[in-house]
Amino acid sequence: MSMTKLENTLINLARSHLNSVLSYYEAHSAGDNSEEAEADYMGDHGALFALLELGHISDSGIGTEAKAELLEIEAEHAAAVPWPAESESSPPINVDVRYQDGRLGTVDVSEARHTIVLGGNQPD
Repeated sequence: MSMTKLENTLINLARSHLNSVLSYYEAHSAGDNSEEAEADYMGDHGALFALLELGHISDSGIGTEAKAELLEIEAEHAAAVPWPAESESSPPINVDVRYQDGRLGTVDVSEARHTIVLGGNQPD
């Protein structure tokens, strides 16, 4: 089944916003830190993620082909995000923790999955 005109429009909008966001990343890494570029980026980034959200909603009204296309666009964005190199301004990869039973340990947060924080670090 082919995509509807609305689905094609949503995909085209997402691609357009993705291209604008990727252009911002390139310009920003080249030193363009203007307020105008930042404002344009914020608008394009917000619009892109609003459109990409449709790919994660089970009953959004768009078909599986359109959802797959949106998820592909999301993956393209994720692959292009200019993550900063590890530096003092970056969070540490290994973090000291106190477990619920009072033991101390180190956790590699690059391997972390969803975490639930239940309280402070003080043992009972």
